[in-house]
Amino acid sequence: MKEARGLPLPPKAQEALAQLEKTLDLLGRPVLLDLGMARRYEYYSGIFFRAYTPGFGLPLLGGGRYDGALFPKAAGFALGVERLLEALRLPKGEEPPEVLALDLKALRRFARERRTELFHGEDPVAYARRRGIPFLARGEELFRVEEA
Repeated sequence: MKEARGLPLPPKAQEALAQLEKTLDLLGRPVLLDLGMARRYEYYSGIFFRAYTPGFGLPLLGGGRYDGALFPKAAGFALGVERLLEALRLPKGEEPPEVLALDLKALRRFARERRTELFHGEDPVAYARRRGIPFLARGEELFRVEEA
């Protein structure tokens, strides 16, 4: 959020960013944001999002603002039932992921070839060591936890 506030944004974008910060404060827990995600659909009129769960490298749901579609102000989301069932079906006692992704770029880069978990907490190195995850990833870079 600090990086986004430092950008030369137009007034409407500054207002949207301030509203997003207020909303995140209400959650009271860390949230990983990728404010650089590009829109793929024209019907979004404002913020759009995806939700992930630990241990599953793909989004379980996605949605956003749809102002003017049916109502003056509206928001919604779609839950990927097949993905949700797949995430719930992970075998008990399964080995931990091989990679702990520290950002969405790393998740997108490594989730296709290795079991990857998106991290959203305070201390990724301690978390990886506790779970036995051997690699951390940031962007395109992959490095061993022991070297962190």
